[in-house]
Amino acid sequence: MSSNSQSSVEELVIYFKSIEGYFTGEKKMFDFIKSMIGNQSIDTVISKVAAIGNPSLWQNGGQTTMAAHIHSLNIDDRLMKGDHSVVTDICKFEMIHNPCELYHFASKYCCFHFPNLFPIYCSSSHRLVNAFNSGQCKDIKDHYEWYVEKMKSIKEEFSLTPLNYLELNKFLWLYEEQLSEIASAKMPSIPCL
Repeated sequence: MSSNSQSSVEELVIYFKSIEGYFTGEKKMFDFIKSMIGNQSIDTVISKVAAIGNPSLWQNGGQTTMAAHIHSLNIDDRLMKGDHSVVTDICKFEMIHNPCELYHFASKYCCFHFPNLFPIYCSSSHRLVNAFNSGQCKDIKDHYEWYVEKMKSIKEEFSLTPLNYLELNKFLWLYEEQLSEIASAKMPSIPCL
């Protein structure tokens, strides 16, 4: 990355970190998840799913079914170890949903437990990953581990390693356009098939 691009990103990070109150919701959610230690109790998992999940996922009792599914996976040790396959396993959910919504929920669920280990999947960060990896575009279904590696590369490329993945998710959402411009200036565009 050129020094001009690097300094632009550094300025964005400085401004981003200076915004007071911008992470109030995430901080409250993080504190709530931390206060409900583990995922051994179905009631605890139901509370976490309700707090983190998107209401559109929980039609027809889906919230309770998802909580039972997560509870059955016994994910606590895997979460602590940063086992990214937990996200894919959570997405192996018997109810039919949009894979992007499921991966967003599952990665967010894991990220709120360990924000330094699990990148949150969302469409803006996926577009950015694809901008930096022309010709390697993958949909998210069963490719979360690929996505994690690409997100780590973006963190390193832009010197964003001080941000955890909760912060990075918001940063990428806010500055997707500027970062995409840097990516397109860096490499030729190759369409995904």
